[in-house]
Amino acid sequence: MASISENSTCPAAKFAEFPSFAMYDEIITLRIGQVLKEFALHKGLLCHHSLYFKTLSNGRWPQSDKAVLDLPDDDLEACESCLSWLYTRRLGFEVQATGDSLEARVIATREKFWRLCKVYVLGDMRGIPALQNTADEAFIETWVHSGCRMFPGNEVTSWLYDNTGKDCGMRKLITHTYARSIGPTSVISWEKGIENWRKGMFNNDAWADLTIELIKLRGW
Repeated sequence: MASISENSTCPAAKFAEFPSFAMYDEIITLRIGQVLKEFALHKGLLCHHSLYFKTLSNGRWPQSDKAVLDLPDDDLEACESCLSWLYTRRLGFEVQATGDSLEARVIATREKFWRLCKVYVLGDMRGIPALQNTADEAFIETWVHSGCRMFPGNEVTSWLYDNTGKDCGMRKLITHTYARSIGPTSVISWEKGIENWRKGMFNNDAWADLTIELIKLRGW
């Protein structure tokens, strides 16, 4: 799984620096998802990476029981990946195909894209830019590993657009890869590619971004 290197040019690289020993301090409990699954972790480590939790700890942390915080609306799988990343710099999951067929590989790759988008959105919600960069890098790695032929699909793309803002880096990655899949050097014809995208795309912002990317690619 991708990680951010010391020499990364990512805007949030400074957030990816390993924290000092002092940040492995008070143990808190997060109860996540509808099932409120409990996870114990270091408060200082979490606040070091997350602008959201850092702000929360400076005056708005729950006063009734400072050691426990409920996050029932957060995605459990994405949070598990985030907690793995906090301690290991790895997202902690790998999606394996159930067979050797093309269909099985497409399903597995799209599931991985799904999970990476969920991690990215969690990083956006909780102010963890280095986690978002890790998800971006893993997205690129997954796309390249597929021979630049497999994509998130319209359902994943629409969900991402519904849960992010206009400056979202993952949005740009997806439209960039899609545009090049139906560009002048692609094995997919221009007309067929646009027809396939438009047929399943029900997010107008995604369609607009793809159109702009295609215009740039063709040099109009």
